[in-house]
Amino acid sequence: MSKIKILQKIYGQKIIAVCRGIGPNEILPVVQALLRGGISIVEITADTPGAVIAVEKVVNEYKDSVVVGLGTVLEAGTALKGILAGAEFIVSPVYDQETVALANKHGKVSIAGALTPTEIINSYQNGADLVKVFPANLGLEYFKALRGPLSNLPLVPSGGISEHNLKQYIEAGAAAVCIGGSLTDRRLLTEGNYQEITQRAATLVRAIQ
Repeated sequence: MSKIKILQKIYGQKIIAVCRGIGPNEILPVVQALLRGGISIVEITADTPGAVIAVEKVVNEYKDSVVVGLGTVLEAGTALKGILAGAEFIVSPVYDQETVALANKHGKVSIAGALTPTEIINSYQNGADLVKVFPANLGLEYFKALRGPLSNLPLVPSGGISEHNLKQYIEAGAAAVCIGGSLTDRRLLTEGNYQEITQRAATLVRAIQ
């Protein structure tokens, strides 16, 4: 998939479901539940055991319906493993020049982390396609303040986003948002309650339609 198409899907759906701690043996039913709820962009975090294998399994099973990326990437070696497994985008909590350059080299979308205005400008000017505002737990008012002078940059808040504030972040100008714990709750997996994941996904999708 071309970088333009990946970005179009992210801009169009605006929700990136973050799957942290969901390994290869659990990932497929979670992705299926997300799909049923209308979310087809999935980030599997690299700090999850077997994360690269999980990426590969999702690509093999849902390559025509899901855009999968590797997140919590701190260096280029990890990014390369994800890309070779089929990841279409790379997400980092920080800006790492080699990681961004590698993603660009392979035609994949890079989402680099930043928090302050200086960090955000640096990430974007040095090749990041999207800038992950992390941690967004600082609140909506902080994000709005950033958007004032940086309204032309594609910002993706991550951390503390839920159904209760999703719409406000989108209305404030977020290009997309990353949502993890409030969507892919470990308790739901333990209980096998995938229907609840589907319902939560559908609620999020409806919030921004």
